[in-house]
Amino acid sequence: MLDSSKYGSNKRLLKPETWAYMLEPHTFVSKEEFYTTAQLTHPHWMTYGLGWFQQDYKGEMVNFHTGSLSGLIAINGMLVDKKMGVYILANLDHAELRHALMFKAFDTFALGGDTDWSTAFLKLYKGIQDKQAKAEKAEIAKRVMGTKPTLPLNSYAGKYTDPLYGEINVKVDKDALVLDINHILTATVNHWHYDTFVGDYSNISYGKAGVNFTLDPYEGKVSAITVDGLTLNRVAQ
Repeated sequence: MLDSSKYGSNKRLLKPETWAYMLEPHTFVSKEEFYTTAQLTHPHWMTYGLGWFQQDYKGEMVNFHTGSLSGLIAINGMLVDKKMGVYILANLDHAELRHALMFKAFDTFALGGDTDWSTAFLKLYKGIQDKQAKAEKAEIAKRVMGTKPTLPLNSYAGKYTDPLYGEINVKVDKDALVLDINHILTATVNHWHYDTFVGDYSNISYGKAGVNFTLDPYEGKVSAITVDGLTLNRVAQ
C-alpha cells in the first residue's frame, strides 16, 4: 500500500489508478463523525477515501482506520508520501493507546516531535468516560421506582418488523426479555419502569439497550417496540 500496491520485482496487486483512487478524498467528514483524537491533533481538514479516514498532520496526509471486535482492536496508519506506515494490534476492547502509538510512530520515524501522546490521549478519553458516567448517573436518577410492567412479561414476546430497520424477535428468559435484532445482535433487558426495559447488548461496544413498548390504546395489547429510538411494529399473532 505504501508503494502503490507493488510487490516482488515488477508485480502489482492493483492498477496504479485504482490504488490512487482508493486514497483520494471522496467525502468530507464532520468533527462529530471523526475520531475524538482530532481534538488533540487539530487537523485543518478531515475526509474519507475508500476505506480510509484522512487528515493532515504536521503538513502530511494521513490515511488510517481502526478495527474493533470483542476483545480485539487494531489501527493501520500511513504517511504515503513519507513511505512510512504502522499497524498496531491489541487484545483489549477499545484500547485507545493505538492512536497514541500511531502518532508517536509518525513523530519518531518520519515527522519529528516529542509529544507524550499516551498521557494526552489517556486524559482525553478519561474525560469522555467521566462525562458518560455522569450522564448515566443522571439517567438512573430519573428512574421511577415501584412501578411494574402493564402486562405479564410474556405479553411482550413476539416478532416486530419494519421495512427499514428489519426484524426483532423478543422472548422471555426468566425475569428478563431477550431481543434478537436481525439475527446479528442480541440484548438482554430487565424491567426499568412502566413499560421500559434496560439492559446490555451482547456486544459490549454497543453499550446499554433502552427498550420501550407501546400499547394499543383500544385493545391494551403491545403494538410496537422502540429500541434506542428505532420503532418496529408487532406482527399480529
